[in-house]
Amino acid sequence: MNVKIIVPPPYSGGFSFREVGSKIEKALKLIGVDVSTGYWSNFYMPNIKLTIPMEFATWDLLIFVMTIAPNSAMLFNYYASPIMSKKAFFYGVTEGHSVLDDSRKSLLNDKVVVPSEFVKQMLQEEGIRVKAVIEHGIDHEEWKVNLAEVEKWRSQFGDRYVFYYLANNTSRKGIPSLIRSLAYVKKKLDEPFIAIIDTGPEEDEVIKFRKLVYKLDLEDHVQVNNVFGKMPRKEVAIKMHGCDLFLFASHAEGFGIPLVEAMACHKAPICVNAPPMNEIVKESCGFLVPYERIEWENYYDIMIFKKHMYSPEEYANQIIYALQHPKELEEKNNKAYERSLLYNYKKVYLKFIDIL
Repeated sequence: MNVKIIVPPPYSGGFSFREVGSKIEKALKLIGVDVSTGYWSNFYMPNIKLTIPMEFATWDLLIFVMTIAPNSAMLFNYYASPIMSKKAFFYGVTEGHSVLDDSRKSLLNDKVVVPSEFVKQMLQEEGIRVKAVIEHGIDHEEWKVNLAEVEKWRSQFGDRYVFYYLANNTSRKGIPSLIRSLAYVKKKLDEPFIAIIDTGPEEDEVIKFRKLVYKLDLEDHVQVNNVFGKMPRKEVAIKMHGCDLFLFASHAEGFGIPLVEAMACHKAPICVNAPPMNEIVKESCGFLVPYERIEWENYYDIMIFKKHMYSPEEYANQIIYALQHPKELEEKNNKAYERSLLYNYKKVYLKFIDIL
């Protein structure tokens, strides 16, 4: 079997899509599939066999890993043509509703594979037929670290509680909401703490977050670092292992890979009790914050985010509760790791072969 995976190039962002593509390739190679990954920025011509008579040497399977948007739907349609691929799946994600017109929606019917029931529901509300749900997966071996390195990183913070959040700086990621939550934590928690927010890449947005930190008098409690997409995985893993709490402040996701990564590091996340986050994180292995309302946001005419808005004070209450119940936190940390094993890349990505 000949499989081609198409992902975004580095200059276009899409870090998580490249990670997903690499894990799909890694999984398929385990069973002897001939698979390669390329960027959509490359121009792929139909392959021609130099035989008599000549014929097209199409890919047996194309997996197109991308956000579901107008331009990507048209690009997928090119790769999915019979002269390019015998079978093609758009492994797509949306954090709300797409802005596809009817002609583009028709290109995806029965060809789109999604990572969560939430994305399936969003697309079905728009009349798009979904082929299957295949969750995202991680390689747990990549999230194992040396304990001495974790202790070294942790030692710089002394006896303070350490909170960690990793996210890009788009509005749906909830960084201002998290910073406001931490202001409530400062008021209510007697013990010292430090929250590390690793975000980026847009410097203007990072500066806005830092201004909010100073406005709320949190400069001794919150670090905002412009490092998203720039850190080696080992550094992220050390921080996830070393923190006391992993805070996932996002209002809208298509899946939420950092949740699984944190759980693989024995951390029970604190996140909003809304899909798709609560498809991954259950009460037994995390701390769920109720949302108060839904807000829809048009994101550059690419999609319309469905944002689950929670109270910053309620989020703060969950942080404090977790810290004040260490036995429960330890139990949930252990169960979080156990649940993360459901999302091992070997288990999830071989499902692409099952749905052919």
